[in-house]
Amino acid sequence: PQVETEDLHYIVVEKGKFVIPGSPTKIEAQSYTSPVTDYASSYVGTSQSYLHAYSSDPAIFGQVMSYNDQDWSAFWTSSTSSRSNPPTSSSIVTGKNVGEDTDVTRGDEIIGWIAIDQSTGSVNGTEFEAFVGASLVQGMDNDPPYSYSFQSLSGMNSNSVAVLTKAGEKGGNYGYAVLWGSNALSGKTVRMALVEDQIGDDERNHVQEQVAVLAFSQAGQARLEAA
Repeated sequence: PQVETEDLHYIVVEKGKFVIPGSPTKIEAQSYTSPVTDYASSYVGTSQSYLHAYSSDPAIFGQVMSYNDQDWSAFWTSSTSSRSNPPTSSSIVTGKNVGEDTDVTRGDEIIGWIAIDQSTGSVNGTEFEAFVGASLVQGMDNDPPYSYSFQSLSGMNSNSVAVLTKAGEKGGNYGYAVLWGSNALSGKTVRMALVEDQIGDDERNHVQEQVAVLAFSQAGQARLEAA
């Protein structure tokens, strides 16, 4: 099959709890080994505890960080009360998911996740914005791309960076969020869609979901302050 070249946007944070220098924005990073594998009809995950105390609901971003099993799995997160809802300031579940795969058995994998205050600001001269968007993002077979507007960021371009994580799982079939197109970040806009696997069936329609966005005006690095 033909393989397309894609741009990869990522963020790396040292494990621990920190604040963005010169601002009250809290951020933390955790990891753990997960023996639990979730799939389209089973959402269990692992309840987590924050290192920070958040006064409002943070935005959550995560990834399956290891490759112990050759079969795919991807990160998911929700509140503990309902998989349909995003994590809250006191309620978070994380895990790995295999969607509609007919093989739902996987080995243990390392899950990494980041929590950050929904906020705007700058770090080391780079503007950033973190938020959880409205429930409007759908699948590849619906009518993508789906867009959010930034509150403070503007002039976004091909040098800008954004990471996405679906916040909750309203649909049940699972899907992960991806940036859409060569102009996924432009001006004050981020464009995206949800990807479902095509193992159980070919269609990639998906109900409206919320997506967490962490965006930077440009790529770079910064030293965080320990909290």
